Amino acid sequence: MFGNPVGSSRQKVFPLLNIDSYILGLWSADGYLRSSSFGLTSIYPILIDRFRAFLRLYFDNSRIKVRKYLPMKDFYQYDFAKNPKVYLLKKAKHPAYQIYVNCRPFIRAFFNEDLQKRSVLQNTQAYFAGRFDGDGSVSKNLKNDFRIAYTTFEDAQRDQKYVNILSSTITSSIYHYEHAKTFVLYIHTDASHEFLRLIEPYSAKAQKLLVAP
Repeated sequence: MFGNPVGSSRQKVFPLLNIDSYILGLWSADGYLRSSSFGLTSIYPILIDRFRAFLRLYFDNSRIKVRKYLPMKDFYQYDFAKNPKVYLLKKAKHPAYQIYVNCRPFIRAFFNEDLQKRSVLQNTQAYFAGRFDGDGSVSKNLKNDFRIAYTTFEDAQRDQKYVNILSSTITSSIYHYEHAKTFVLYIHTDASHEFLRLIEPYSAKAQKLLVAP
């Protein structure tokens, strides 16, 4: 295991990380970063478990923190003897989970631009699977409104270039929703099913959609 708790006087440096392409996509969609905290928030336990497996490559369980947030209707009925780290999230409609570690050296290692780019290029399918699982959606017919949301145009434009690497036959467009302050990468209708098939081996969401009746 590597890294030091926040505030430690001994500064260890992480070796070059093996940044899992799926995890990079998932974190880019649903992850968060504080001054010393790196983590993921999701309503899907399966995504939390996959993120935990990645963190376990570098930290023991005592360093990995997990919080659970409940909507008001569930919070006051919860048995806190099972898990005292449960918090109220008034506006939530579903339980949510937050998993994180506090380690500045790890954060510095993870945000190596060359490593991140190499990770995407090594497995572009897995990267987009993580992006789709974290912040993607598609209509029930699996053709219309295939979208992945972004907070900046630069991120959306970069991923549009990666779409061309994923497949030269998949076309896409970027739309800006000014009121929502969101940029959306749309996969065109005639290519959305191909996109789903490409990311299916890695995407929990795509696997569920493609087997649904």
